[in-house]
Amino acid sequence: MPSPKLTVVTLGVNNVPSSALFYEKLGFTRKFRATGDEIAFFDAGGVVLALWDWRKLADDAAEAEQPRPHAFRGTTLAWNCATAEESMQPLPKP
Repeated sequence: MPSPKLTVVTLGVNNVPSSALFYEKLGFTRKFRATGDEIAFFDAGGVVLALWDWRKLADDAAEAEQPRPHAFRGTTLAWNCATAEESMQPLPKP
């Protein structure tokens, strides 16, 4: 079993540029601007904080945009694996 390591926290936001400015004013350092204002990535001390359009995040999570589902709050967590084999290992049962 690989060691779990949270790598990305993505927040769904209504306005990426405005939200990015908010986090910049809080002191977060923005990284990787190649996507323009499509998505914003910030260094969050060992984890990446990403800001993405709520509708696109809902689509990516295969959830309906409206009405906003009770189970999806516009936040996702990612654990990126080093290899494809590592990603295919079964998770422990709760």
